[in-house]
Amino acid sequence: MKRALIGFLAVLIVIFAGLAVRAWFHLPKSGTVARSEVTVTVPEGLTTAEVGERVQASIATISASAWDEATRNAPEGSLFPDTYHFYADATAAEVVEKMQSTMQAKLAGAMASRDASASSASLSSMDVLILASIVEREVQNPTDMGNVAEIFLKRLAAGSPLQTDTSADTFLHAGLPSAPICNPGLAAITAVLHPTRNPWYFFLVKPDGTVAYATTYEQHLENKLKYL
Repeated sequence: MKRALIGFLAVLIVIFAGLAVRAWFHLPKSGTVARSEVTVTVPEGLTTAEVGERVQASIATISASAWDEATRNAPEGSLFPDTYHFYADATAAEVVEKMQSTMQAKLAGAMASRDASASSASLSSMDVLILASIVEREVQNPTDMGNVAEIFLKRLAAGSPLQTDTSADTFLHAGLPSAPICNPGLAAITAVLHPTRNPWYFFLVKPDGTVAYATTYEQHLENKLKYL
């Protein structure tokens, strides 16, 4: 009986010793601390400066000056809006690199599947970003984005000013602005690459966020009197 008990205890000792060794190997190495992570959510349509404010609110180690330095060579429109996970001690450069590489990948994927027969087929990737940033600021609904993108593309084809309230230059000069006005999301980019064919040439956004469309300028003026 004693011999059996001693054997049983010996087995337990071996088991617990093994567990202790395995637990030791899963512990952080001496002098290191597990790095915590933070979540940063960037909505569509923010400027690079506004993205920086979101990042600084989540990552305490990133200052405004560090963000400015990291984005000095990051053009407006190059940061993809998304939900990201970063280490709590991430640098501004690491954050910018991640957002830029994500935008590059998303834009490349969208460009690869573009509609070759669409009115936007001749646009460069930068032109797509510029127009997408305007569409992003004008309307929020993906259906409206497709319609508005087509209206702007008609104006570009006709050599007419875009006349968008989001950019004053578009009332003075025909064509696209020289750079994006914000960081557009995938829905706006897709809307430019796959615009919705429609008979309209004018639109306005009502106070409730819905959109009124018009084929003629006279109809557009009627919509202004009715909704604004």
